[in-house]
Amino acid sequence: MRLATVAEIEQRVAYVRRCAGAARHPELHTLIQEVVLTDDRRKVAGMLAAKYGNLLTANEILQSPTLLIGTVEQIARQLRANRERYGFTHYTIPQPHVAAFAPVITVLGDLN
Repeated sequence: MRLATVAEIEQRVAYVRRCAGAARHPELHTLIQEVVLTDDRRKVAGMLAAKYGNLLTANEILQSPTLLIGTVEQIARQLRANRERYGFTHYTIPQPHVAAFAPVITVLGDLN
């Protein structure tokens, strides 16, 4: 598996919006590749960069909307930022990451 860059994701979102037309507001979905709860985002980003063959830098890993790294609050903020930037309203969280993601749902609910 190869992770998409932010530029590639932006191109895909733009393509979907163009295809949907100006009158429609498509509900956008993305598959989350990793959820890592940590106080050291940079360290984890470096480890994930290595895991994925260093095709993305640690900075690119931290900017990716498909990789959720940080405290519960940081991840909740990232998801809200992803909604604003990309329009993502739906996410698929792979089974191995569901337990780590569960507290994020509570925080997101509290932000509404």
